[in-house]
Amino acid sequence: MSGAVRLHGEYLSLPQAAKLLGCSRQALATAVRRGILRAVRISPQKGRSFYLVSAEEIERYRREHLGRRGRPRKRKPLDQTPAGTTEGAHDP
Repeated sequence: MSGAVRLHGEYLSLPQAAKLLGCSRQALATAVRRGILRAVRISPQKGRSFYLVSAEEIERYRREHLGRRGRPRKRKPLDQTPAGTTEGAHDP
């Protein structure tokens, strides 16, 4: 689903957010547990707890994380030696 979420000030459950983003509820629950997606945990007196996610947070998650699988790649450090030169070599 393309386009920005336009629900400022509203909260959605994980199944609602998953439907909006086109991913599974379990994927969002995993993102919450890993701290990638911020959500408010609601624990009623009786029954199971559930999470609510703000529309702004859903939009941030969509921009920054949606469509990317796995862990971010580690960047290889840039070689500080200029190309064509050897460290420690001296010109006669």
